Amino acid sequence: MLQLSALLDSAPLGDKRLTNRAYSIVVSLLQGQTSATDGTQGVGHASPFSHTMGSFRFFDNDRLKLPALYAPCLRALTEQSAPGQRCYIVHDFSPVDYSQHQAKEDLIQVGNERGYGYDLYTALVLNEQGMPLGPVVQELRTTQGCLSSESEQPLPF
Repeated sequence: MLQLSALLDSAPLGDKRLTNRAYSIVVSLLQGQTSATDGTQGVGHASPFSHTMGSFRFFDNDRLKLPALYAPCLRALTEQSAPGQRCYIVHDFSPVDYSQHQAKEDLIQVGNERGYGYDLYTALVLNEQGMPLGPVVQELRTTQGCLSSESEQPLPF
């Protein structure tokens, strides 16, 4: 059984406050949506406004780098995969269309070249039974390049 708090404690996030905020964000995401909603439950939906603002400040923190945020995922994948156990990698490439969201400034042409948004790449690890264990790599293509879980700086596309 994965211990979420131990995984996050070992992440190189910088300080205990950031680790605690990451823990509260992940726990709220894992709680999912209620049956009365149509979409995913937003952060802070059933929690105080301070949780919502703290989450936004967490993701807007320039000191946090994608590899540090993905460190718990990689450690969890290692813990869930025994040496010699067969695993499979599913590669997913999805256009994320933000054509109706005019406030975003880093959109690229996606889909049929008429939409604007991002290209999202995920390499998902599956166990021998085909159950997902987690992403080993994620990249988001923007006008600045590819934001990657493997690099602190945007990579050229």
